[in-house]
Amino acid sequence: MSRASGERSSTRRTDPLVPLDPTSYKRKLRSSSRQDQDSQAWKLQLKVGTAQREIFEWYETNEYKYDAGVIYSPEWKGRLVEWIEGFDDDSISVLREDVKSHEKNPEELEIGRIFQADPVAAFSLWNVLQSCYQLDKIICGTKVQNRPVIAEWHKRRPFQYLLSQDIVLSWEKNLHDLVSETESCTDLFQKEKIGNCIQYIMEAIHDLKEAVAIFTSVFEGRREDLDYAFWMLKMVQENVDNRWPQELVEDGSQQSP
Repeated sequence: MSRASGERSSTRRTDPLVPLDPTSYKRKLRSSSRQDQDSQAWKLQLKVGTAQREIFEWYETNEYKYDAGVIYSPEWKGRLVEWIEGFDDDSISVLREDVKSHEKNPEELEIGRIFQADPVAAFSLWNVLQSCYQLDKIICGTKVQNRPVIAEWHKRRPFQYLLSQDIVLSWEKNLHDLVSETESCTDLFQKEKIGNCIQYIMEAIHDLKEAVAIFTSVFEGRREDLDYAFWMLKMVQENVDNRWPQELVEDGSQQSP
């Protein structure tokens, strides 16, 4: 073997008793850390993309008018990332069992957990909640002092919100007051203003019913996939129907100018 070859060979050997170069070691750690971060970011993007595609394709296939394309907005991407990162990355069987077990304590179930188990169901439930929130603002938000209360309502977990009797009672009181005001009001301008408010309520109720119909369709069209979560469908249907005194809404609609 030539001397040059021997020298090259000796430079490749590492004496185990000789400490590693700290600079080299830190460089390797940084490289490994970057690789781990890149891998985690890639997995996160994959999960987000899969969920977005699943939601969009279901809505498009079933030809609903809701703009499923909103799922690709920055706002929704941020929301999906938050839900994915905010909950344990369990297997689908564990997730479904967890959702099923919450039938006993539905108020504790987070929408992010529902999303992990089934993105389409979570997205359709989100739309139901948004329609309810809109009615909160129209029915109860005309008084400035009510707005902080409404903001607190909207921070509640999905079924904590839907099962809240204080919200139901607030809707009932405000609707009753509105209809009573319509009956007793003699000022034409004020009467027209009240009538417009009632019309907005009726339109928002229509949107809510449509959101519930889509939520129902999600479950009925995917019975085998969502058999563990059918309690959610029943709970949404029952509690949305009880959200307003139907006779008051009908009376108000008839008296709208």
